[in-house]
Amino acid sequence: MKRIIIFLMLSISIKISAQNKIQNLKTKYTETGDGFYDNRMWVQKNDKWGFLDRAEKIVIPLIYDGARRFYDGLALVVLKNKYGFINTSGKVVIPLIYDGAKNFDQGLVLVIKNGKCGIINKNGEIILTLIYDNISEFHNERAVVNKDKKYGYIDKKGNVVIPIIYSYASEFFEEKAFVGLKKEEGNFPIDKNG
Repeated sequence: MKRIIIFLMLSISIKISAQNKIQNLKTKYTETGDGFYDNRMWVQKNDKWGFLDRAEKIVIPLIYDGARRFYDGLALVVLKNKYGFINTSGKVVIPLIYDGAKNFDQGLVLVIKNGKCGIINKNGEIILTLIYDNISEFHNERAVVNKDKKYGYIDKKGNVVIPIIYSYASEFFEEKAFVGLKKEEGNFPIDKNG
C-alpha cells in the first residue's frame, strides 16, 4: 500500500512539474505547444515558429511561418504559404512545395497541391496521385475519395477498392459504410469490399 501511495505522489509531482515548465515557457513565447513530442515542442515568437528540446534549448530555429507537433518523427512546417515536413534535427525531409497538408498518421499524410488532394509517405513518395477533390481519414483500412462530385474508397496503398461512382459515401464504422447512387433512392450499407 505504501508503494502505491509513493508511486501516486511521485506521478502527481512529475505531472505538476511538467505543467509548471510549460507555463514558464508561455511567458517567454507568444505561443507554445501543449507538450513534448519526439522530445520537441513548437514555440512561436515574433510571428516565427521553431522547436525546443526538453532542456528548453532552441534546436530548430524560429524561421517558419507555422508549425505543428511531431507525428511519426516528422513535423509539418509552413514557409511562404508552402507546406512540408522536417525531422527532429530540423532537416527538411519533404520539400515545402504543398499548398496544404495534414499530420502524418501510420506513415501516410494527405497533401494538397493546385487544389487537388493526394497521399504521400514519410519518404515523400506519392502513394495516391494528387487528382482528388477530397480524401477522408482512414477508417477500417478505407478512406473516402471524392473526384468530380463522385465518391468511392481507397486502401492504404492508394488502390481504388470500391469504385468512384456514388453520389454519397460515409466513412467506415464497425466494418460498414453507407453509399448512395442517387439522393432520391436513399443510401444502402456496404462492407469493406463493396
